[in-house]
Amino acid sequence: MASRLVEFMKESVLFDKKSIEARYRSLSYKRLESELAKYRDFCVSNFKNPIETKNKELSVLVEGFNFHKPDRDFLSQSALYVDQVVLNDPLFELTKTKGEHDKVASKYLGFSSDEKPDRVQVAQAAIYLRDMKKALQAGFVKFMPMSYLHEPPKEIPLRVSENLFFEVLPSEVLEFFHSHVKIKPLTKTEKGWAITSSEIEQLGRAIAVSFGDSKLPHALYFLMQTQVLSIDENTREVKFIQYLPDTPPEPQLFQNWITQSTNQAAKRLFDMIINEMELAHQNEAVYLTRSTFIAALLEKRLKFEQNFTTEITNLALNLDIPVLNNVPLNTILDIREKEGEAFENFRTDLRKRLRGLRQIADQEKLRIEMENTSHELSEVQIHEIDRKIATIKRRMVPDTFILVCGLTAIIQANGLGLAALGYAIDKGIRNYNDYITTVKENPAFFLWKLKEKSQSKSIKK
Repeated sequence: MASRLVEFMKESVLFDKKSIEARYRSLSYKRLESELAKYRDFCVSNFKNPIETKNKELSVLVEGFNFHKPDRDFLSQSALYVDQVVLNDPLFELTKTKGEHDKVASKYLGFSSDEKPDRVQVAQAAIYLRDMKKALQAGFVKFMPMSYLHEPPKEIPLRVSENLFFEVLPSEVLEFFHSHVKIKPLTKTEKGWAITSSEIEQLGRAIAVSFGDSKLPHALYFLMQTQVLSIDENTREVKFIQYLPDTPPEPQLFQNWITQSTNQAAKRLFDMIINEMELAHQNEAVYLTRSTFIAALLEKRLKFEQNFTTEITNLALNLDIPVLNNVPLNTILDIREKEGEAFENFRTDLRKRLRGLRQIADQEKLRIEMENTSHELSEVQIHEIDRKIATIKRRMVPDTFILVCGLTAIIQANGLGLAALGYAIDKGIRNYNDYITTVKENPAFFLWKLKEKSQSKSIKK
């Protein structure tokens, strides 16, 4: 997928630098929609028919809710430990078009009826993908259309429940959702509806349902009035109309609607989580969530136990490494490739250091131990490498001076040829390489290279 995406980016106007900078003003909306449709077909085709690739040693799949685009700091942090990061494709999310049911409902409820793609949003998503080109080529980043998993069916199903949809999830799971539910009233605006910050104080017909923290999506529900027009027993076809009355509902009807909306929203979010976890499993990746609610749901209610890999990965991704500050992601990936052995040494050492922290339940104690680990790697070990490098320089300069002077004397006195000169130089190089090999064996050598690269770029600037 990564190589295919890079090739697609070369050919598509969506990723053309000048077109992006101009926010696609040279393209008509019809042309832009056509290009987005091509990109959608490309993504869906590759999603359903993936290229078989060699499994990465350690991959993480970052949840794809709410247009979340991990920033460079997160990716740089991940590059210290993780082989590959699987991300939601932000551009694919903008390729979805509304069905007829959505269009009619949106128009009736007063939402914006503008079906044209947002040029600014498309440009921002394209820039994000373009900036990841080297990470894609290195195999570190992989984009997948996760939002495709959450798209509703083309034909909207009509669901009916005799017990307010309490049957959609196991009781203990549903109880967990109910204990973390947040229900806010919606207020009508010129552009549609807005979520208010206040709690529900009076009966209404429009609500937003969410769970846990603000990182998770809201589900909007409207209590419509239904009027049956006709029923055909032979074809089992029912014709009805729905409308939103100005009058509030009866208290019992309102409470039942709140309950069933909560249950349906819980089922919707639960399915989104499970679908993404299944995708992570298919890609042999660790599922990574930013939401404390989802983490608690998986651990406490669904009994997903963390193993050694997930525990160490969590600690590694939360370890503050000052050396990383202002180091570009591409620089880290370049050094990872050129100093592969040093990277593996660092990762193995980091795994050993974090292994003993897995069982620390006290968060303050864990924080202190994490700071100590960071200090040991970022300060103590790097200082040790600086000291060894300085020692090498002090040793090699006199040796080289003696070597050159000695050779000059030998050549003048004995007339020795180039073979002797080559032997002496080769011996000096081997001594130097021996010194460097010793330095590279230090697990922090990888961080030292990052620091040196960062400092050299700062000097050039």
